[in-house]
Amino acid sequence: MLNGLILATVAVFALSWPGAGSADATSSSTTPFTVVALGDAPYSDPLDYLRFSGLIHTINELKPVFSVHVGDIKAGSRPCTDRRLTRIRDYFDDFDSALIYTPGDNEWTDCHRVTAGGWDPLDRLELLRRHYFSTSKSHGKKPIRLTRQSDDKRFEKFVENARWTRGGVGFVTAHVVGSYNNAERRDVAARAEFKERDKASSTWIADGFAWAQKVNMKGLVIFIHADPLRGRDHDRKVGKPFGRTVKALKQGAATFKKPVLVVHGDYHEYKLDKPFTTSAGKAIENLTQLEVQGAPEVWATRIDIDPASPSLFKIAPLKPVGAEAPAPD
Repeated sequence: MLNGLILATVAVFALSWPGAGSADATSSSTTPFTVVALGDAPYSDPLDYLRFSGLIHTINELKPVFSVHVGDIKAGSRPCTDRRLTRIRDYFDDFDSALIYTPGDNEWTDCHRVTAGGWDPLDRLELLRRHYFSTSKSHGKKPIRLTRQSDDKRFEKFVENARWTRGGVGFVTAHVVGSYNNAERRDVAARAEFKERDKASSTWIADGFAWAQKVNMKGLVIFIHADPLRGRDHDRKVGKPFGRTVKALKQGAATFKKPVLVVHGDYHEYKLDKPFTTSAGKAIENLTQLEVQGAPEVWATRIDIDPASPSLFKIAPLKPVGAEAPAPD
């Protein structure tokens, strides 16, 4: 990593919501903890892999309770060979704490592209599921056990959708990717895959809210790859690629009422805002969206969580030395 990495000066974005301060039945612990989110890296050979190793070192020095990679473990133009798709597993196991991963579009949806080798995307998806989700444990040197949607026989294919808890806060990963969520016109199989996974992932998000509500979580963090509000509806015959996801997020936040943080990548630009609105155009104040920085930068984002604080979250970039950190919106 060029010149090493340091932690960015913390830029605080306090999340507020109606009804803050409710009791938490899931844990009596009020000890603050740190989570790291990253994605859309590494891309370029060989420099990005060196920088990615440096970033892992910096994250290990920070000692988060776990980290989450929100997908795109390669550039979309790079070939989707077995070696390229599986080599990041070795890097994931260099994290001193747990590392949880949810796939992006570059590692399977986009593999049909000529520059990516013209692979069958569904074959590449199957490879990812076999290689990265073979057990219910996370990656990392101190893996944690995850509850997975595949535990439900109705959704046993979806081993990548997971949830877990820490300090009375719930965490969920759902397989929602860029490139229109694979709602492609190119073949019948792609459309069928999209419809099945879209139903499963939106159901998993809704179930996550129900779970958080039932056990009285202090908040909920949901990790996906795509920005569901910026995704375009390019195929009217299929329907909106992110419509179910957005509906599950809005309805869940409205019912849950406590702070909800949606973390994603795909567009590679650090961004922190509250873009979700009601049908009347009013901002949904307890639903915040965080986009992590991606290539050409190999950065991460630090999420400090204080279960005893009314604001719950503090968020800041984790950046290389000499790079200018983006200011929170």
